[in-house]
Amino acid sequence: VENYIDNACNSKEVQRTACITDRTQNSRAEVIKHLEWHTCEQDFHIEHRKVYNVRRCIHKCKHRTGIPFVGRAGKLLDEYLNAVDIPRESVYIANILKCRPPKNRDPLPAEEDACMDFLRRQVKLINPKMIVCLGRISAMRLIRPDYKITKEHGEWVQKGNFLITAVYHPALLLRDPRRKEDMLEDMKKIKSKLDELN
Repeated sequence: VENYIDNACNSKEVQRTACITDRTQNSRAEVIKHLEWHTCEQDFHIEHRKVYNVRRCIHKCKHRTGIPFVGRAGKLLDEYLNAVDIPRESVYIANILKCRPPKNRDPLPAEEDACMDFLRRQVKLINPKMIVCLGRISAMRLIRPDYKITKEHGEWVQKGNFLITAVYHPALLLRDPRRKEDMLEDMKKIKSKLDELN
């Protein structure tokens, strides 16, 4: 992983990707801060990851600290993981975008395209048992462009070697608590599927 980070951060392509939304030239340290490799290495060992969560972009707290999902939405996700007995250390959280868009707007297609190769490499290295999209943006990118999360959340699809599903983003649940019960049912399905795969 260390060698991969070094090679990745030394490439001009990656440095352009890391700063595409704010048009700044990031240093090597800043580029590393935006990569999930850094968080994975400091928190947990890659080989233990079974569930791969994909979000649309980096939260403002991670943008500063390099640690994923440390805000209110992240704490809510932890509560759901605990409720269905999925250890947090078995979950790897990644982002489609490797930096935060201005004013937290939805990622532009060109920005997603610039970062997708990174996401593919992460998936290849971690080789998770399943991929869970958090929210509509990642589901529309990884599952299907016309994916309707309000109708299709919790349903499984096979994409290549991976089982993929999508659930509501925890940030949405903070705004609309009525959907929390749906989220719990989806998390139970994820736990059940994970037990099957084990």
